[in-house]
Amino acid sequence: MRDCRVSEVLLHFIWKKRYYNHRELATEAGAPLFIHHPGEPNTDQGPDFSNARITIGDSTLEGPVELHVKASDYFRHGHTGDPQYQNVILHVVWINDTSEPPAGIPILALYDRIPTSLIGRYQQFMVSQSVIPCASLLPVNIPWAPFRDQLLDQRLAHRTTFIRTLIDEANPHWSEALYLLIARSLGQPLNTNAFLTIARSLPLNFLLRRRSDPTRLETLFKIYASRLDPPLSVYRMRPAHSPAVRLRQLADLLNNHTGRFTLLLESDDYAPILQTLGAAGLGKTMRNSILINAIVPLLYAYGTLRAEPQLCEKALRWLSETPPENNHVIRSWRELGMTAHTAADTQALLELRKNYCREKKCLDCTIGRHLLTAAPAPPPLPAEAPARAGHASTGQ
Repeated sequence: MRDCRVSEVLLHFIWKKRYYNHRELATEAGAPLFIHHPGEPNTDQGPDFSNARITIGDSTLEGPVELHVKASDYFRHGHTGDPQYQNVILHVVWINDTSEPPAGIPILALYDRIPTSLIGRYQQFMVSQSVIPCASLLPVNIPWAPFRDQLLDQRLAHRTTFIRTLIDEANPHWSEALYLLIARSLGQPLNTNAFLTIARSLPLNFLLRRRSDPTRLETLFKIYASRLDPPLSVYRMRPAHSPAVRLRQLADLLNNHTGRFTLLLESDDYAPILQTLGAAGLGKTMRNSILINAIVPLLYAYGTLRAEPQLCEKALRWLSETPPENNHVIRSWRELGMTAHTAADTQALLELRKNYCREKKCLDCTIGRHLLTAAPAPPPLPAEAPARAGHASTGQ
């Protein structure tokens, strides 16, 4: 296997999860080696893993471990002489391309101890042209509920960060933040930011004093919309979803805005909230979309930022009680055998595609890790085994 086809990220995963042959481990100098604990990943400066525990020969050592694809990378990365690396107890590499261990640190080479199926499948994921790198292997039997909950927490944490920024920048009341999020949701999928800009153009109190005249509010919204650069998108949009229709609905929704935030906090069921979203042409699917993309995130953010976990739990429960979304992303998952039963499932799948699949974070993904370590797997791409540098090193 050519060293260039194994990334340091993959090597970290293999070391952390101990996906290598442990039988008769030895350093490159031939000393018997036993790994008690690989250590904890270090996200700060210094060696890659801290607090590892190993035995080399008759000596048990505790300390940091450094990982590289090639042993010579220790020199190339400038670790020699760096005081942060003076206590490294083991240098884990894919191949040893040196005759002397850098800084005298014992070397463990893993290139012939890792299943070729794992390397081959990882290579396939990395070169895949599909947005979902493991698409050809789906569906797969994994404990979906825990992973879904993890994805939901991450998605709602991202939304909380956005909402906090919204509040910090404009200093609106939570009720006004809810109005801004509803406006943003009405702009989906192409005009979310544009609708947010329009909604922020006029103070909510100003709009509420004129809510008895929705036609005037609609005109005001359209005036501000006409000043946008770039203009509102109408690309491949059905008439019922056009910006003009959505702006009219935004004006109509202001009529029931007073008390909506209080209802959001006090109601145990989301049905009363949906009843406040009455506007001509605003169907059940769009009302559910506003619930999913505006109301639930605001409720979760409020619970998080105000340290009221029961509100976060309520937000998650509402998602699990809401029908699944139906958009092109969810349909593509369904075609791969990943069926969604609730909005909690669809929100998790959207998060999975956006922040895992698109970024090819297969090593951080429960599905990806399962597929990488499952057998049998396709063979790796054709490659030749690297030549080892021999065992002339004087270190253990």
